[in-house]
Amino acid sequence: MTKLLRLIGVAGIALAIGAAAPLAPAAIDLMAITPDAMPTSPAFPTLHQKVLVATDGMTAALSIGGAPKHYHAESNEIQLILDGSGTEWLGDRQVPLRAGMLIVVPVDTAHAGIVDTSGGRLRLVAFKTPPQPPTDIHLLPGSQVAPANTTALVAAAIDLLAITADSMPPPSTTFPNLRSKTLVVTPGMTLALQTGTALKHYHADANEIQVVLDGTGTEWLGNEQVPIKPGMMIVIPMGTNHAGLVATSATPLRFISIKTPPQVPTDVHFSQ
Repeated sequence: MTKLLRLIGVAGIALAIGAAAPLAPAAIDLMAITPDAMPTSPAFPTLHQKVLVATDGMTAALSIGGAPKHYHAESNEIQLILDGSGTEWLGDRQVPLRAGMLIVVPVDTAHAGIVDTSGGRLRLVAFKTPPQPPTDIHLLPGSQVAPANTTALVAAAIDLLAITADSMPPPSTTFPNLRSKTLVVTPGMTLALQTGTALKHYHADANEIQVVLDGTGTEWLGNEQVPIKPGMMIVIPMGTNHAGLVATSATPLRFISIKTPPQVPTDVHFSQ
């Protein structure tokens, strides 16, 4: 995996809260987006951020740069580090950041205060669930901490690349060549680490967003096959054929899968 740190959701996303527009299928190379193509905000002038996905249950944004320590009172944030290295606050401690880390930030949890140790290359995707109101940014100077977390979500720093296939639940009868481990569950979305391949299918009632961590290959997206590699984000609106994965590397395919709204177990429909 290349050495470019990418996080989702370090800064506030200036989105109006309302019904989101329908998603369109997309294969996005997150590593090819440059900071000068991304805006900053008055709240976080050193953070470049570009919203890539917006649904009623969650948003996803690519972030490059740093933000001061803060918390959100109404939104959980899940950050996926794509490249680079550094540290950030998570509650009352500082945690290391590197490619493949997943940072789970519940409502009312101090985070950010990022220190980039990779020469300005820190990059991540930030998921906010529910979508964050523009005013829900509360700065925390110095050692000040946020109010106590009152949600069921637990703050965590998870090394996704250290999770081995044999430590994940066994494959299901639905997808016998795919292992999946659910890491985050909220009313608006779920997030799972997956490795392996799955047959072509669609979900009638859930959107899916995949971010590739390791391995290369192809998968169906609607009526075309798209190449996948580390740093690719695949946006799969509900009702869209996807998967039919073909691995083209010795390294197994590994990716995160976000479902929004959460997918019910029976919502798997195979397609030709």
